[in-house]
Amino acid sequence: MIPAWEEIAKAVDLEVQTGLEDLLAAIRIPSVVAWGGEHLRRSAGYLAQLLAQDGWSAETIRVGTNEAVFAEIGRRDAKSRVILYGHHDVQPPEPLEAWDNPPFDPVVRDGRIYGRGSGDDKGQFFAHIFAIRALRKLIGDIPARLQFFIDGEEEAGNPSLKETLEFLRSRIAGADFVYTVDGPEHPTGRPRLTFGFRGDLHLRLTLRSMKSSLHSGHWGNLAPDAAMLLCRALAACKGPDDRVLIPGFYDGIRPPDPVERRAIEAIPFDPDTVAAQIGATRLSGPDDVAPMERMMFQPTFTVTGLQSGYTGKNFQNAIPATAIAHIDIRYVPDQDPDRLRRAVEAFVRHILPEVSVESDRPMAPSRTPMDTRPARMVARALEQGFGVSPLLLPCSGGSAPDGLFTRDLGLPSLWAHVANTDMRNHAPNENICIDRIRAAARASAALVLELAQAPKEEEAS
Repeated sequence: MIPAWEEIAKAVDLEVQTGLEDLLAAIRIPSVVAWGGEHLRRSAGYLAQLLAQDGWSAETIRVGTNEAVFAEIGRRDAKSRVILYGHHDVQPPEPLEAWDNPPFDPVVRDGRIYGRGSGDDKGQFFAHIFAIRALRKLIGDIPARLQFFIDGEEEAGNPSLKETLEFLRSRIAGADFVYTVDGPEHPTGRPRLTFGFRGDLHLRLTLRSMKSSLHSGHWGNLAPDAAMLLCRALAACKGPDDRVLIPGFYDGIRPPDPVERRAIEAIPFDPDTVAAQIGATRLSGPDDVAPMERMMFQPTFTVTGLQSGYTGKNFQNAIPATAIAHIDIRYVPDQDPDRLRRAVEAFVRHILPEVSVESDRPMAPSRTPMDTRPARMVARALEQGFGVSPLLLPCSGGSAPDGLFTRDLGLPSLWAHVANTDMRNHAPNENICIDRIRAAARASAALVLELAQAPKEEEAS
């Protein structure tokens, strides 16, 4: 018999309180993916052992450079099966002097846990661990099948995730959906439920205008200035309204459907307030497209780095022979990254024939329909856990390996962002509010109960 929700919520809160040391022990392991495998292996081993003690069937998995954990719990004959995704690898902690406490010696202060990985993502995926502990004590067998996949190289761009999921395909194929808890809530204090991500394509433009840099007095007005030439080409890529002028750049855009349009319109957003928050005089982008639609449904063209000539404290009178620009393109579903790359290259080379263009492996976009049974279940669970309905985001402006679930495996994928907005992920003094962990754990417990009732709901409808 399922206890009343008040009893379940109370039990979950108690597990968070009594289990914090397990989370702190996980944070103490410096699982920095950029530092290599030893600490990642130790972190994966710790988590697998912890889950096994809690009744999960848990194992570490090493595929390529990925030190991951895969665990399962719940009845094998359950009609509902969900993949829980998280990651135990973390960003480097530097600069160390900017931390109030050593990044891998976590402290609890003023209701928050401070430490690298506290919010991104250990403190958030531990919500599942605490929820299952409480439910097993209250009801025994978990009335759904949960498969917990804890990635080991999310912060490195997931170079081995595709191979890892292929290794697990026979075990995870056919799940109802993928559920991830990772990221900050909305500034209003409402958790965010995200249904997709833009893709990501990186380009490097390199211009070599002559054999070597030359004296700016002896060669000024004669030698070609690589920095100026490349900047002119970059400036030509956008118009005064910030719209990208590269032919074909906006081809393939899928406009928001009515459900997505209503969700966009319901998102609180004041351009002037946001501009002031980031210290800008105005926001970028074409004014005839709403800011949230620009962020979710249109591709971006951003210069993320420029390198040329001398940039030290003193002056150096030399005309630079080389200039490099790093370009970040966040593209949307139905766009082809190869076509985008060729369009950029053709446009820039028409202006600068001698420029070279290199690219890395793109990260694919993803999109899950908003009006589905999994979406409704997760939204109800979040509202049950947090006491307020989640804010629905048709798509995140950022990128994630979500396409490997939605495209390669054909699974719906939903991401809940529940940490405090000032969690400072990837920055010194990263933290997470313990009350956010409690709420997320309650939401995880509520989701399990939703899954147990899902077949009945579906039959009734």
